[in-house]
Amino acid sequence: MLKIHMKLKTFILLFFLWQNAGYGQSFVIEYIDVRNIPTVLQTDSGFVATLFYKNNQSLYIHHKLKKGEKFKRNKIDLSKEEIMAKAKRGEEINVRRRIYEDSIGQFIYKNFSTRLMQVRLFYDNEPNFRGIPKIHEEPVAKIDWKIEKEQKKIGNFVCQKATARFRGRNYTAWFAPEIPISAGPWKLHGLAGIILEAYDDTKEIQFLFKSIQYPAEVGEIEPKYENLGQKITFKEYQFLYCTKEGAQKVLDDETKAIHSLMSGRKGGVLFTVEEHKAEELEFEK
Repeated sequence: MLKIHMKLKTFILLFFLWQNAGYGQSFVIEYIDVRNIPTVLQTDSGFVATLFYKNNQSLYIHHKLKKGEKFKRNKIDLSKEEIMAKAKRGEEINVRRRIYEDSIGQFIYKNFSTRLMQVRLFYDNEPNFRGIPKIHEEPVAKIDWKIEKEQKKIGNFVCQKATARFRGRNYTAWFAPEIPISAGPWKLHGLAGIILEAYDDTKEIQFLFKSIQYPAEVGEIEPKYENLGQKITFKEYQFLYCTKEGAQKVLDDETKAIHSLMSGRKGGVLFTVEEHKAEELEFEK
């Protein structure tokens, strides 16, 4: 009887330790995501994004509507009515600020076991002036970080500085060795601790720490919906989202959409891309 009691106590203890070990590897971090980039597709001066991590997977998500809210488009320079009025007068139209929200959100899902990520973004070329969600897969890229000597405290964590060049930009990241998980905001990862803050040397891109729950109870990480959006290839993403020519194609498609809305009425519309810059300026070969 004593042996059975001891075995039961040992089993309960081992189960408790196992359960807490898994729980401790899950967390939720909020960042202020800043993209000061002149792009005709989307720009935003700062928004809250959330990073979920569990079981060697992470999900970085933003612009997701709360339950019950409907699709919306925020911070656009011109309303549909203003666009139509300018179109009738044949004036050039500037519609640079396009921030979309829906019930799924814009996200980057990383599976560190398969070394693949899914990226869901909105593009502007649908006749009814809604964004088209597109999704593509790309490899979880290797980032060659250099560990620097500097340290600083972020929240309650002592963070180490690291620097790297990634897809055409020079990044500084501050990671917390106390949380030895190689994850981070956006497409950044690959350090011996979670990245709590990062930015490029132009400060056009910044991920600023807001809050953390660690450990945290995190549900299913992988987005599983019947329709996440139109599938495109990684090469198509590079062209449409990261090049001036691709941005012009998006606007050319929107020009056709506006002309169809005008239904033969007099007037015209001209969309031109004078300046375009994306987060990623070059890609590994």
